[in-house]
Amino acid sequence: RASRATNPELFRAAIGGHGAFGVIYSVTLRLARAGAAPQTPAMEASVLRLNACAAMLRAEHAEPAVSLEMLVSPGCAEEVLAEAAALLHARGLALASVQVRSIAQDAETLLPWARSRCVSIEIGFVRTATLSAGVRRAQACRELIDLALARGGRFRLGNAYASREQVEAGYPDFAAFLAEARRSDPAERFTNAWLHHHRNLFRRVPCEVRWSCE
Repeated sequence: RASRATNPELFRAAIGGHGAFGVIYSVTLRLARAGAAPQTPAMEASVLRLNACAAMLRAEHAEPAVSLEMLVSPGCAEEVLAEAAALLHARGLALASVQVRSIAQDAETLLPWARSRCVSIEIGFVRTATLSAGVRRAQACRELIDLALARGGRFRLGNAYASREQVEAGYPDFAAFLAEARRSDPAERFTNAWLHHHRNLFRRVPCEVRWSCE
């Protein structure tokens, strides 16, 4: 059993551990209040304005197939949104959906998603089944991640295109998180696709990459 009072470290790991610390088979919830976290009028107005901007940027009749979620501070969210749309346009990728939300601070989990109150920008763009489109899609995802990181933001872990360097930049404590997961489960009995992907990402040996066009 784990709670905020009993085994608090295990509790922090379990509720934000992406399944790396065991299987949760029973949960007791205490609901303090219903509804979303309270927002200031300024934050509410900012989110409404950003969603209005996002609606104008979306391509008509486009169904999203690939999505990426970024966290940025409210002050730079509008700029990030405009730059993301321009980036996708330059890569020849249609912007299919944009959702903007206010995210409350996460101060309880072992691997926190939002370190402070911020704005989530979830961008969906169209998947095209060609090799060149796949390359452009991977490049766009990494560039969007860099866009968030450059402004002190983060991206949601689990994106297949994120590099190890980007994961370490957004989550400096991620290597310690993996070490703690290994310590608590040395036989690696508790695993999933998310954990398998990131363990492999951190096991890879860095190598120099060069591109040339002739």
